[in-house]
Amino acid sequence: MRYRKILCDQDYNEVQPYRNLLAAAFGPDEELLERPMLTGRETEYHRDWAFLAEDGGITAGGVHLTQEKDKPALGSLSGMIVRESYRRQGIAKELFAMAVKTFDEAGGQILYLGTGNPNAAALYRKFGFQFAPGSNVMFRDSALLPKTESAPGPEVLPTPLAGNASEGEKYRIEDLSPKMRLRIIPLVLWRGPDLLMDRNAMILSTSEFTQRSCMGLYPRFSEITENGGRVVCAYDGEGDLCGVATAVPETEGLFVDVFAAPGHADCRTPLLAELIREGTAYARISDTDREKQDFFASMGFLKTEDKEAPSRVCPLPVHRWIRPDPSAAVLSSV
Repeated sequence: MRYRKILCDQDYNEVQPYRNLLAAAFGPDEELLERPMLTGRETEYHRDWAFLAEDGGITAGGVHLTQEKDKPALGSLSGMIVRESYRRQGIAKELFAMAVKTFDEAGGQILYLGTGNPNAAALYRKFGFQFAPGSNVMFRDSALLPKTESAPGPEVLPTPLAGNASEGEKYRIEDLSPKMRLRIIPLVLWRGPDLLMDRNAMILSTSEFTQRSCMGLYPRFSEITENGGRVVCAYDGEGDLCGVATAVPETEGLFVDVFAAPGHADCRTPLLAELIREGTAYARISDTDREKQDFFASMGFLKTEDKEAPSRVCPLPVHRWIRPDPSAAVLSSV
């Protein structure tokens, strides 16, 4: 068995057999999710490696490592696959070891992956991974690892890259880019006060609901922009993602939402203000999220009688809120 490490932006054509294997094993959506990184389209933001096991002309297995360029402490593993006829030969363990070693040597600290497979999770635990509470996301935080490579105890979250805001914290507001791809993972895992964190992207708090996505989180936001909406992000002075706001145009008008990391609630104001500069705006806010209701009220939103019952799309009861067009109010007063 031959094992190879491929830097995707330099040899992305060499990754094609692995992409084919992903599509065959998990379906075309999985390959589509990995494609921007495996084909070197996001090299401004990440380094991407494919680790392959090859038996002659057959790609027996592979795994994909993504590591931030600006913040190399953060990374994610995805696309772990071994052909059925090659399983139980130690291939997955060898590939995984190569990927973790590469991440550590490049200055990595917190490595994420997502899995709902108990057998795969058992392997990952041997490398120091554990599940983040309320999710199918596993993480390995070198700051928490003991000298033995066993996982830390239960109910532990990874070291937050975004600490509490300093006094007078200034946030940099940016439109969505692949810079957010990895940084959204810890932001979602670190529970804020809201159960319905973002109705537009359907992000729910792991304090009450199971978060099943890891590398699938970023596509929820990029889909909003691809469909004519807008997503803006707040970064602190260290470049950590502290908050996100979304705007989705619907028949009735523009529906907005916003959430932030614990300790960074202040970034919600510039984020939401960026999206509601003019025109009428709407929001769907859970009846359970009192603090969010107070915040939207402070931004000029009014609660209406329009209510949506819990459903498969959103398991929480929500009311529609409206912010009347400020310019219309000025005109009516003239």
